[in-house]
Amino acid sequence: MISIIIPTYNEEKRVLHTLCDLVKVLNSKDHEIIVADADSKDNTVKVVENFAGAQENKIKIKIIKFDERIGRGLSLSKIIKNTHSEIVVYIDAD
Repeated sequence: MISIIIPTYNEEKRVLHTLCDLVKVLNSKDHEIIVADADSKDNTVKVVENFAGAQENKIKIKIIKFDERIGRGLSLSKIIKNTHSEIVVYIDAD
C-alpha cells in the first residue's frame, strides 16, 4: 500500500488538479491519499471533500484538518506515525 500525503494551506485552486492526476496514476483501492489541511481560510477542504465523495470508492481519500498552522514538518510527522503503509510519499499540492 502507498500513502500519499499532501499538506495544504489555501490550495483550493491547485489541489483538484493534483488529486485528479493522482487518481489517474494510482487507480487502486490499495492506495490512499491523505490531505493534511493547516486551517485553510479558503475552500480547500470543501474542494477535497467534494472530490473524495465523487470517487465512488476507487481510491481512499482522507482529510486531516489541523485547527492551527502547526508547520509542515510537525503535521507530516503526526500523519506518518499513524499510517500503516509500506510506502509513504509526500508531495505539494502544486
